[in-house]
Amino acid sequence: AQRPAEGFTPYVLAAIGGVATLLLWLKLGALVELREASRASFRPMYLVGAVLLGALLGLLAQFVWGWLGPALFGTRDPSARRSMRIAWGLAALPQIVALGVLFPLDLAIVGPESFTTTGLPDSVSTAWAAASIALSVAFAVWAVWLFYTGVRVMVESGRWRAVGGLLVAGGLIAVAFVPLLFGARFS
Repeated sequence: AQRPAEGFTPYVLAAIGGVATLLLWLKLGALVELREASRASFRPMYLVGAVLLGALLGLLAQFVWGWLGPALFGTRDPSARRSMRIAWGLAALPQIVALGVLFPLDLAIVGPESFTTTGLPDSVSTAWAAASIALSVAFAVWAVWLFYTGVRVMVESGRWRAVGGLLVAGGLIAVAFVPLLFGARFS
């Protein structure tokens, strides 16, 4: 009689995954110069807004996947939507480390410069920023692998069909995140 039947954990994890993805974008986008944000333009409220936006986008993408996933795989099981949302949420499990450990350390060691395009002040900050980005990317890749494996097992499909689902989910993330991320650059 619990609502939602799967509990709230997959939704919390999806929100955490969205936040971690957006924070990774802030770091990577600055590194490869896909966005422009100087230290002078940094405001703590912008970072809080990015965290909230990431959580909302993570949840939105999870709900859309819950609707789209069963249709994509032709699953008629009444619990398929719930299973797709669970797979999406549980795949974000590695992102807890990115958000709970790396994010506070980014702020403590490097400061706001972690999320801006301003050059880093010293070699310790630079080394930490590089390690943080590498670890964040590793956690994101691990999350993608968990999602792929979860969907493949859930729908009992072959490898290539699950890869197709992974590509659709990647497209879903791109549709949810890319307009917001690149809209600021072109305005």
